[in-house]
Amino acid sequence: MFILFFVLFGCQASPDTSSSPVTQIPNRISVLPAWPESLVVCGIRLPVEDQEIRERFEREFYTTLHNENLNLQTVMAGNKLLPVLKKLIREEGLPEDLVYLAIAESNLRFVSSPAGATGLWQLMEFVARGEDLRINYWVDERNHTEKSTRAALSLIKKLKRKYQDWNLVFAAYNVGEGNIDDNLKFQNVTSFFDLYLNEETSRYIFRVYAAKAIFESPGKWGLPAWDFREPEGGTETVKGPVQNLAAFALERGVSYRDLRLANPWMKRRGLPDGTYLISVPSVRKDKTFSLNGYSYTKLKAVDNLAAGTVSHEVKEGETLLSIALQYDVETDEIKKWNNLKTEMLMTGQKLKIVLK
Repeated sequence: MFILFFVLFGCQASPDTSSSPVTQIPNRISVLPAWPESLVVCGIRLPVEDQEIRERFEREFYTTLHNENLNLQTVMAGNKLLPVLKKLIREEGLPEDLVYLAIAESNLRFVSSPAGATGLWQLMEFVARGEDLRINYWVDERNHTEKSTRAALSLIKKLKRKYQDWNLVFAAYNVGEGNIDDNLKFQNVTSFFDLYLNEETSRYIFRVYAAKAIFESPGKWGLPAWDFREPEGGTETVKGPVQNLAAFALERGVSYRDLRLANPWMKRRGLPDGTYLISVPSVRKDKTFSLNGYSYTKLKAVDNLAAGTVSHEVKEGETLLSIALQYDVETDEIKKWNNLKTEMLMTGQKLKIVLK
């Protein structure tokens, strides 16, 4: 029986291909582009003659290079941001190559990481506060281009004075100087390349070198060449409070949208007491804005509410929307914070409002 089974089914396992064309699977392996032979950031050459270091760099180089969509976004953002960043870096007396640190951190986007680092330079809150940046219910200056850049450069200067080694500076910027100090002492080494660190930091400085290799001349790698543009518009130093930022924008002939896009550090519709450096975009040539006919219910008086949680007692006639507008939050957020299934409210009801 076993022999019969083998004969019957074994024969069926080999179909007749004499009259059928054989399908060829295309060879999808292509030659990888050669990376630049000279890899120097802030005057420090990456010793790629060491095979392990070369392999670690190649991993980050090709991983970065093949993220075409993100790289395109980086070039588009860099056309506006890099001239500003380089100018600030020069003013602080530091190497312009530090722009590649910002690219490695955020790809020049105003984003927040799962760990809470925010902005172009991915500053943690306690670090940013230590550099006198304001972070509260109203503003997050980690997203202020000039202020966050000066704060990041201030930190970098301190790290450079301490370590006298740009690779250790980059590593400490990523994971914190306490971590680097402890590992240097425990492992009894002085070079970054001799340190055993977590995978993120071990890969991090190679991302900085990869960023320079690619974005020094993006056109070489199939990306658009740089088309740097000087910032349009200007800045205005404003004394708060500014109760209505839409009115503030319209008075200057720009839309509220344009104002907020130019100032990603703003979080609300107004600003409390204080002094603010506000970027005012250029007036659009194809459209004018004015306050003619503008009418909006008076906003809640701008005060110095700190980040945290407050309790709001519902007053007669208030709705979920009117309360949300008072604190410049979303109605869905209030429902989530208070486990509300509907928008029905009762006078005297206490609502938790998270001022983040």
